[in-house]
Amino acid sequence: MIKTTKEQGIEIRKQIQKEFENLNKNKPSHNEKLWTYYVACIIDHSQVKRKEEYLRMFVGTKENIESISEIWFEAQPIPPRKGFYGKSEGNTKLDLAFGGIRQRSYTQTGIEYDSFKDWVCFVEAKFLSDCSGKTSYDPFRNQLARVIENMICFQNEKGERPKRYIFSLLTPRKFRNAENRKTRLFGYKYEDYHVDRAKLLDDIKLGEIAKREDSKWEYPQDFNERVKNKLSMSWVAYEEIIEKELGIEGLDVIEPGKHWQAILEKMKEYLKE
Repeated sequence: MIKTTKEQGIEIRKQIQKEFENLNKNKPSHNEKLWTYYVACIIDHSQVKRKEEYLRMFVGTKENIESISEIWFEAQPIPPRKGFYGKSEGNTKLDLAFGGIRQRSYTQTGIEYDSFKDWVCFVEAKFLSDCSGKTSYDPFRNQLARVIENMICFQNEKGERPKRYIFSLLTPRKFRNAENRKTRLFGYKYEDYHVDRAKLLDDIKLGEIAKREDSKWEYPQDFNERVKNKLSMSWVAYEEIIEKELGIEGLDVIEPGKHWQAILEKMKEYLKE
């Protein structure tokens, strides 16, 4: 099941209808939400073995991994930076998330840790856009570091936290290729953080907004240890999953050509169910 709101579902359906109307204009969509939701649909509707294969792409392991029943689309964990007098940081809206996650009480899209699984995966999707290098009240807050800090601080009201964290970047394959990685800030930051956790910790420390201090929420005292020893990272291409779904090769999601109509029809088919 894809966990999202009724309004988000309506938005996706409207976008797909718009793309069908423009099909003869040969202008494929570069809408990041649409492509990311399609990936979520593929995973959600797959048979168990194929679903586990997709999950291993994100989780970054060759080992067997238990399947999941829920994929969260644009979910929002409690932000670890609260600040004072309005100089705060709003909820991070995760493109996709799965693992030990449940809905936070009295919210539609709020999430918290669920200890039925000891791991979580937060996915940051980028289609043609780049990652932000700042937030409204913090000029040094880049988007990758922000999502990872949210994940390492992910917890529930009992103070329980995952034992394993996976940050995954989801992009068109072209941006993952070595010759194109440095065309985007997220390419630089991913390589920095993947190779050297100290660089990630340094960037997180640059944050100017104060850490959250709530009665039922605690910033992890062992934050650095968790980053160094319990965090893994992966980079998945949209094409890897969509090619398996459609049984094709050589797909370029930026210019899908003859495959665009088949992709749209599959999206529409999923949304009817």
